[in-house]
Amino acid sequence: AKMDRRVVMGLAGAAVGLLLLRTVWAWRPSIAQNAEETVVGRPRSISGTSGRLFKGEPIHAFQRTDMRFQDDSPAVATKAGALGTREFDCDNWGVVTTIFEPSESMRVVANTPGWCLVVVADRKTPDPFALDGPNVKVLSVADQIALEHGDEFLAATPWNHFGRKNIGFLYAIAQGAQVIFDFDDDNLPYVLWDANARENRSAVAAPPVALEHVPAPGCHVVNVYPGMGATSLPAWPRGFPLSKIKTATCAPTAAMLGHLKKVSTDNVAVFQSLASHDPDVDAIYRLTQPLPLNFDRSGPAITLPPHVYSPYNAQATIHRRNSFWGLYLPVTVHGRVSDIWRSYFTQRLLWDAGLRLAFTPPLVVQTRNPHNYLGDLDAENDLYMRTEVLIEFLRHWRGTSSTMAGRLEELYVALYERDYVGLEDVLMTQRWLQRLHDVGYAFPEVDA
Repeated sequence: AKMDRRVVMGLAGAAVGLLLLRTVWAWRPSIAQNAEETVVGRPRSISGTSGRLFKGEPIHAFQRTDMRFQDDSPAVATKAGALGTREFDCDNWGVVTTIFEPSESMRVVANTPGWCLVVVADRKTPDPFALDGPNVKVLSVADQIALEHGDEFLAATPWNHFGRKNIGFLYAIAQGAQVIFDFDDDNLPYVLWDANARENRSAVAAPPVALEHVPAPGCHVVNVYPGMGATSLPAWPRGFPLSKIKTATCAPTAAMLGHLKKVSTDNVAVFQSLASHDPDVDAIYRLTQPLPLNFDRSGPAITLPPHVYSPYNAQATIHRRNSFWGLYLPVTVHGRVSDIWRSYFTQRLLWDAGLRLAFTPPLVVQTRNPHNYLGDLDAENDLYMRTEVLIEFLRHWRGTSSTMAGRLEELYVALYERDYVGLEDVLMTQRWLQRLHDVGYAFPEVDA
């Protein structure tokens, strides 16, 4: 009897389950209208009249006891490893990664007097790589695998990612670089100048002065393209907040240049060169606006005051040694996002050391490698949806560490907790800071 009762109850339960399933199926359209559905692997709201905005609120937690570079836990030097072996005597270094054959831009850098070049190969890079010379170092895939032994940073750097460029930065720093030209293989230099030279020492010295653009109150991010002679407007750099494109009061114009104050570039740590012909604009620009786009090559450099942001890239940027800590490219975001995120993170910390960013007329002409604009649009999604919130967060963020290494670690923890980067970027930043320490890099002092 007990068995018969269990059977009856089981059949009844199955009937109820089928009834519920039928009811849910019958109501499926109305449920879908009010639910979170998964579309192409990501949840999105399909209710209401608009989508959801990224808020940048904390959603992760990082254990403070796992932080390694705060004031009470100074870095302990480890072996510099093979990466720290001195092979060249160059102050000026070009750093590039590529999956293509050697380009003319690489040859120009390699043959510029006073410059050395390191090329970081990836899995798709032709091997052997047909570029050599007394001032050229090609880090092949085999070379990098050999260097990984005992080097946490190299071993953890992902393959087939723009972030492999970080290995080239470390190599140049270990070689004693004072200036690093961070460039892309499709950006052909007109000229390379020595960012530490002065006019009385070199014909290719950095601009000794720049014009400072102080935007109207309330302008916390500036588009420098109009003021630098863009031949078509509107025009804006990749990573510029979309909602600010029409905010003309925040952008310098050519008519303003004669009224801007001249300032020394002695405290400029990063020089972003604009590019002629096919400059660094986002996919929305490329899909809707005319190309080529050029700038005034004879115009002045423009700098911005502290706490005013503008994105810069990894396509044609010159870094002085006091900014080398900020070269690290995040590896948990797409390569179309990585260098722009880096630019915003680094700008925030440059000001803590009394340093600044300047934009220069084109040092390069870009003949862009083949890209799919819709593919770029997808890759740049974080730039479109998160940049404005990121800038607002950075405006209010305050570091507490008394060292630049500590503040960079603090900032990456905060960025991870708010979902701008993944956890691996916090760990990679710690490894990056350790490797900088190992090769003898001296961080700039920060303001209290």
